[in-house]
Amino acid sequence: MPWNPEIYNQFKNIRFKPFFDLMDLISGKDLQTGVDIGCGTGEQTALLGEKFENTSFLGIDSSEEMLSESKKFANEKLRFELATIEAFSQSESTWDLIFSNAALQWSENHYELFPKLISKINKGGRFAIQMPFQKENILNRILVEMVNEKPFVDMLKGFARIPRCCKSTNMLRLCLMVV
Repeated sequence: MPWNPEIYNQFKNIRFKPFFDLMDLISGKDLQTGVDIGCGTGEQTALLGEKFENTSFLGIDSSEEMLSESKKFANEKLRFELATIEAFSQSESTWDLIFSNAALQWSENHYELFPKLISKINKGGRFAIQMPFQKENILNRILVEMVNEKPFVDMLKGFARIPRCCKSTNMLRLCLMVV
């Protein structure tokens, strides 16, 4: 089933709150390149570009319908490409910031995907993701384990926001500084 940008934008206000929360956790220091995985219409990627004005961004999405809306945001520091998350994870590119707001939960086999994505982060880069939290979801169990293991527990200085309620409306936010 293809994504419909008009329906997607009807719920924009709900999706933007976690996006802004996540974006606010990111330091812009030494960010030259960034990628927004699952960029949808490109509107949030454009907001990243505005906040981090010295950073060049690539937005990727697997939906041609959604990317058709992104053209209005494209400029010399902001471009968009049709690609699946899995294909992107196999590419040779590396990034100062890998950002994803509510897209990675759609991918399969997170045990393989996450190490591939993390390996694409430049030294000193950032991995900032947000996805709906469902306690029974295997990916969420992996993330909860990761934030309590080295080196992440040291980098996060013990910070882990784990919702007490396990409704899908709760979000698990993870922003890691990869050294």
